Amino acid sequence: MFARTALRTSVRGFQSSARQQSAAAPGATKVKPSFWSIWYEPAAVPIYVTVGVACAGAGWYLTHLMRHPDVVWDRHNNPEPWNRVEQGTNTKLHSVNQVFERTYKRDKL
Repeated sequence: MFARTALRTSVRGFQSSARQQSAAAPGATKVKPSFWSIWYEPAAVPIYVTVGVACAGAGWYLTHLMRHPDVVWDRHNNPEPWNRVEQGTNTKLHSVNQVFERTYKRDKL
């Protein structure tokens, strides 16, 4: 079943391109297709959106990790940044029904 469908689509593609070439005037210049017309496919738009949102979320989370005490960047000068967090400081990504005086900000990497 799949082989028949693939064969049909390849034959259709060949026939349509042959028609386009024969319909063109003999001395006419061909217009090169634009980037948008080559890569735009309505069925692929959800994939593009999903990949874009995933990349943006990954970038945001990396910046979150860089600014909070969960990751150690400098083992010599500040080996345990979580020990320097004062009481009443929010270090969580998401805190539900809790009130903190301030949020943690890393002084230096």
